[in-house]
Amino acid sequence: MLSCKKKPDDEPATVGPCETKYEVLYGESVSTNETASVSYENGQIKSINSNSLQLTYEYASDRVIISNSGTPVYRIDIADKLATRITDLKD
Repeated sequence: MLSCKKKPDDEPATVGPCETKYEVLYGESVSTNETASVSYENGQIKSINSNSLQLTYEYASDRVIISNSGTPVYRIDIADKLATRITDLKD
């Protein structure tokens, strides 16, 4: 899981509308206190890189596939522009 806090409108803009520090929580692991760099394309997260993982996001109209180091790990189903289900592909 990756989360960020929306920046106030009067602060200098970054690539995304979030703080530039991200906390990495992957699967059921506890926080590692490491930070990640995030790249965006057309307003969507394209990749997240940290010391412990390299996530990439592939978008389609009805789903998002999240891969770690090239191996698909999660699928997020989308309907009406909203996430409706997340499926763990590691099992």
